[in-house]
Amino acid sequence: MQKLHKNTSWRKNVREANKKKSQDPKWRRNHRAAMQILMEKPEWRKRQKEGAQRRSQTSEWRKNNNEAQLRTYREGRIPASGAGKGKGGWFDSQKNGVQVRYDSTLELAWYKRLEDMKNVRSYTRGPRVPYSWNGGAHSYFVDLWVLFKKGRLEVWEVKPLGNHPLPDGSTNRGAKDQAKWNAARKWCGERGIIFRVVSGEDLE
Repeated sequence: MQKLHKNTSWRKNVREANKKKSQDPKWRRNHRAAMQILMEKPEWRKRQKEGAQRRSQTSEWRKNNNEAQLRTYREGRIPASGAGKGKGGWFDSQKNGVQVRYDSTLELAWYKRLEDMKNVRSYTRGPRVPYSWNGGAHSYFVDLWVLFKKGRLEVWEVKPLGNHPLPDGSTNRGAKDQAKWNAARKWCGERGIIFRVVSGEDLE
């Protein structure tokens, strides 16, 4: 198997076979059901978390992952998403054709609203953005990518109204959260993407 993994032609054939399988609706349903069973097992979640932590410790991996994700969303191809540590669940998105993870009732409310927005093509969990705090390098996931039908791409942070930035740029969420939002705003600005903070008040 080790020799096969090094064989470029073999890897290409495997990728093509997997791609062909993934286009079958029955295979996708079975795969999704199997993944849901796996995700309920603590030992599987632990292995996935440890593997993700090892990969995400390299700045090169974070850069490549974000850029690849950005290309995917701009092309309108939205993958299933499972980022986030908070309590929540999975929402069956008819618009995206996949399940999308939510970590709060406010995020779930926004998913339902986005399903009804005719000018929105698709949405999913947001990018992983690097930021600095207390002299150290960190990163965090912004809540949402939102792709509009006319091609505009936005990144949204979903927070209750009391946690929004104040007119002077400050927020009662503290300096660390402000550092995250400033980094997200900068990251989006460098790529020509609009960054927004939305709340439950914006649902009305």
